[in-house]
Amino acid sequence: MRASRAARRREDGTAEPAPREENAGETRARLISVATRLFAEHGFDGVSVRMITREANANLGAINYHFGSKEGLIREVFHSLARPVNEVRLSELDRYEREAGTGQLQLERVVHALVAPTIRFAADPTRDGFYLLRLIVLARTLPRPFMTSVIAEDYDVVFHRFVAAICRAAPHLTREQASWRYSFTIGALLHVAGFFDGYDRIRRLTDGLCDIDDVENLVNELVAFVTAGLSGGAAGKPDQKGEGTP
Repeated sequence: MRASRAARRREDGTAEPAPREENAGETRARLISVATRLFAEHGFDGVSVRMITREANANLGAINYHFGSKEGLIREVFHSLARPVNEVRLSELDRYEREAGTGQLQLERVVHALVAPTIRFAADPTRDGFYLLRLIVLARTLPRPFMTSVIAEDYDVVFHRFVAAICRAAPHLTREQASWRYSFTIGALLHVAGFFDGYDRIRRLTDGLCDIDDVENLVNELVAFVTAGLSGGAAGKPDQKGEGTP
């Protein structure tokens, strides 16, 4: 029997609104959101296309339709998390460089533009920021060939902009030294951002003295730590014979 096309009526006789048809953009966004959580919880290889589409209440072919493949979906997951943070980082650096004009940059301001947006993003309970750091760690520890290009698309420009700014703020550093220290900074940043992913050891060890809920204090401490490391001189050469002063 064919279904009636007449509008359904409420008890008071008024017509019920027709069910809203979901558009493709909403399905795409839901697939990215569900995949973000599942990849972060189970790893890239531990999540099947069927798992994602089932939890997203989408057709099995939706991932190929919207992203071309599972790898295409992984790429979009990274872009959706990384780009908002990187846009803030680069915007803050742009604003500070315009403010400074041709003068020397302050290292602390450069470092703040680099690390503060990531920490705030990871700490925001209304967003999935801590998933980004977890996925970056997964990408590093369980590398997939195509992930090199994914990371490059979102982070190469950040590296080059901030290394150049570090060299300008700390002219005693060579580009090699600035590049090494930028990399060390990212390692510290990933560790600190992990505090918002259930790794709350620092609060336990200090009996609550180090409170990760005080996000701005955490940002300031990390900025001070990184700035001190970047401000240091050239690395010393160890005594090859082991006879140096202990």
